[in-house]
Amino acid sequence: MWTRFTERARKAYFFAQESAIGLKENYVSTEHLLLGVFKDPSEQLKFLFVHSGKAIDDVRTEITNQMPRTAPVRKGSEDMALTPRAKRVIDLAYDEARQMQTNYLHDFHLFLGLLREGDGLAGQVLNKIGFNLHESREFLNA
Repeated sequence: MWTRFTERARKAYFFAQESAIGLKENYVSTEHLLLGVFKDPSEQLKFLFVHSGKAIDDVRTEITNQMPRTAPVRKGSEDMALTPRAKRVIDLAYDEARQMQTNYLHDFHLFLGLLREGDGLAGQVLNKIGFNLHESREFLNA
């Protein structure tokens, strides 16, 4: 699965795992993926934010504020599993990459997958802040 991820997309997933571990959670969900994507965003995502007049820090703050405060205690031996919703985001990200006619999944494809999935905490926050899938896709595909 990871062979088609670019280095930045792999880092985003690694940062998502770090985020989940920091919150003492045993899984990677959409909110962790979003935090991972924004830890070291690509120039394309930075330009999208500048173009849209939004700040990456606003998204981080909003996600952090909406995350549950009572996280389960992480057991050190458990693997970091993706939630079904996070798996769907990755599938949607692959679909976005195919639609853009690229063989590799970039961090901005993960962003579009999060926006497209929409029901997870990440998608809800992105929609609340005012991101639009169609406009974001058009900008990133230009």
